[in-house]
Amino acid sequence: MPKSSRVRTTPSLFELLRVGDRRALGKSTYVAGLVRREPSLAAELVGVLLSEDKTAVAHAAHALMEVAMSNPEIIQPLRRKLMVEISDIGQWEVREQLCKVLPRLWLSPKDRNIAAGIFVRYLADKSSIVRACALQGLADLAMIDPKRRVPTRKLIEAAAQSGTAAVRARARRLLAGFDIE
Repeated sequence: MPKSSRVRTTPSLFELLRVGDRRALGKSTYVAGLVRREPSLAAELVGVLLSEDKTAVAHAAHALMEVAMSNPEIIQPLRRKLMVEISDIGQWEVREQLCKVLPRLWLSPKDRNIAAGIFVRYLADKSSIVRACALQGLADLAMIDPKRRVPTRKLIEAAAQSGTAAVRARARRLLAGFDIE
């Protein structure tokens, strides 16, 4: 039977990801495994991020991060969509995970500028988790692109002086890493 005429008998990624508590991982690790085995599912996974279902979105964001950490090449073709459409999603779980995903992808200098702009914007997010992850994302980009080190260090130093305890702690840890190099 040709691929195009196959009928899907398994649940959609959305159906799998909408199950469970938003604060738990749900089936995100299972879905990440499916995407690793069938990379063509990556676009469907990213599509779930555009859903109105907050639980599905949270679980999809975690699955996306898991795939990007082990197999960034699967997510690579979707980097523009992530930076243009997905980065504007207000749900904190999406923003948290994008800060981890984007630095794992191969980014052109223009893409790195866009990603850095996203992370700087996230420094004003109401979620301290997002702000801490944005600092980490900026630091990760600075490790890839040395010309970003000085401005990134200044942002991290400012964060170490203000904000929540979690953001200050992350900033101090990141500064220690800058001092080593």
